[in-house]
Amino acid sequence: MQILISCNSKISFLDSIFQKDADAVDARSEIDLRTGAAFTRFQTKLLQGKYHETQGVMLSYGPCQFPTLGFVVARDRRIEAFRPEDFWYLDLEVSEGHCTLLCEEERGRRI
Repeated sequence: MQILISCNSKISFLDSIFQKDADAVDARSEIDLRTGAAFTRFQTKLLQGKYHETQGVMLSYGPCQFPTLGFVVARDRRIEAFRPEDFWYLDLEVSEGHCTLLCEEERGRRI
């Protein structure tokens, strides 16, 4: 019973501390959504018809799209630049009389 009371008091303590953080996340999410929707409409209306490539397409904008695209491009470049290399695993076996000690690499590190 004591454990349950202790857990409940800790949970309510966390609720009061992190409510402001949760509210800030909600506000940021709402701002991102509204900004993205407004700017998407603005740039679509502004640029449609000015360039052949923009005919009949929506030009989407979102504050998270540019950093996310950066992560995707960086990962793609790392994959494209990958060149396989030779590697070895070291196993050490030491024998003394009838006793043998075998040491093996557990993590599979490249040496």
